[in-house]
Amino acid sequence: MIGGFCREGLLGEAKLLFLKMEESGCPPNNVTYSVFLQGCLKNKRYDDVEMLLQEMDGRGYSLDASTLSWLIHHIAAGLLDRSMLKLFGKLVPKELMDDPNLCDWE
Repeated sequence: MIGGFCREGLLGEAKLLFLKMEESGCPPNNVTYSVFLQGCLKNKRYDDVEMLLQEMDGRGYSLDASTLSWLIHHIAAGLLDRSMLKLFGKLVPKELMDDPNLCDWE
């Protein structure tokens, strides 16, 4: 449902449902965060992006390749601050971080 709200540009409803998940005893998982992050990026709701990334870090979640690509694209386009790269680095799965073909996140 969160993905559907995001596709329709109804980010307020998506955020409300996202928050209610936790209250209802069904906390958002890694996939839920990825869907909501992509919706926020697509709809230019950058105020929520850093908060979601911080929450993911606190829960020990990681970024999937698609969401990471979206985030990097938005940084390259100047829509997100480059300082967020360090946070991305904490959210990339270890097996990807060990790949010598990836860039240095520092």
